[in-house]
Amino acid sequence: MKTHAFVLSVFILLIFSIAPAIVHADEIIPGMRHIGWCYEIPNVDDYPDYIFVFNEPRLWSEGVINKDSCFTFYKNGLGSVYAINKSEFNASEINHEFFSKNNPKLIKSRLELYAYGMVKENDPLKDARITLRIVSLTAENLDIQKSKITFTYVDGTSEEKGFITQDVNPEPSKKSVAPTKFWYLIIPILAAIIIAVILLLRKRK
Repeated sequence: MKTHAFVLSVFILLIFSIAPAIVHADEIIPGMRHIGWCYEIPNVDDYPDYIFVFNEPRLWSEGVINKDSCFTFYKNGLGSVYAINKSEFNASEINHEFFSKNNPKLIKSRLELYAYGMVKENDPLKDARITLRIVSLTAENLDIQKSKITFTYVDGTSEEKGFITQDVNPEPSKKSVAPTKFWYLIIPILAAIIIAVILLLRKRK
């Protein structure tokens, strides 16, 4: 009877150890944290005949991109940038349906935008500001490239790094030095091992 109670106690401990990671899987991974991040396009005014907008379809996030604005979207989403001729632009039309159909008014960039991601709890990085640049724009094509990324750290310092390749974000110079907490991993593993040992011993008796 005592053995059964002990096994039950360990099993409950295992469940409660794993539960936080499951419940908050979409929010944060144990030992990690989100940072502030956004995208900006400072040279939109170089194309005065067009309005630039962004869209993230999963949570229907969209908006107009201004020279001094920095836009963001759902952390697990996929963002896109479009150009619209100013003569065809109507702010009241900017909604989910406007982007979900093959809208001839929209000139879509091929550049896919993602959230910056997460860092370790003890990482000194606070914010990441990604600067995009409009390279060219025609009636059929919008070419946008990543130009640089500005890292801001918790101590108030910042640095800029240029993109060498469009597919890989530059790495910040400052990194976490202390080990990350592993309790959310260690406790469930130890509990599972204890249960397995107890069950094995019971079978041998």
